[in-house]
Amino acid sequence: MARQIVLQAVGNDLGLGENACRSGQMAAEQMLDQREVGATEDGAMGRLSACLQHGALDALDDEAFPAVSLAREAGGVGGTAPCVYNAANEVAVDAFRGGNLPFVRIVDVVAEVLRSHDVPSEQDLSLDDVLGADAWAREEALRVIARTP
Repeated sequence: MARQIVLQAVGNDLGLGENACRSGQMAAEQMLDQREVGATEDGAMGRLSACLQHGALDALDDEAFPAVSLAREAGGVGGTAPCVYNAANEVAVDAFRGGNLPFVRIVDVVAEVLRSHDVPSEQDLSLDDVLGADAWAREEALRVIARTP
């Protein structure tokens, strides 16, 4: 899930869109796979953990790839923040694809939704907590987009 969010963020920053971001994802996958040293977990999460541990994503320019920086921030906060990031991003990208949001505002919408989100302090989140955060983020993103000139 975290790897998907990072790859989605890279694709969005490259302006590749939801289904057209294969080249951006491939470039990010190659970068992640090259930094796989020390992975102790199996699968994509293990590779992503290793990449994060060894600074593979730190090499990305936060100014050039603001969605990756935002995804990294949401992951650092934890709790329901990554879910909120993903939901808001999906709504913003859909609005862009529908002609209702300029591309350059996608990250702004996601950032505003994340800033408005009150991350629960409980360590053990239930499925209802996650689904509630997802639904809230989608509604909040629509409200933010409606206010966007």
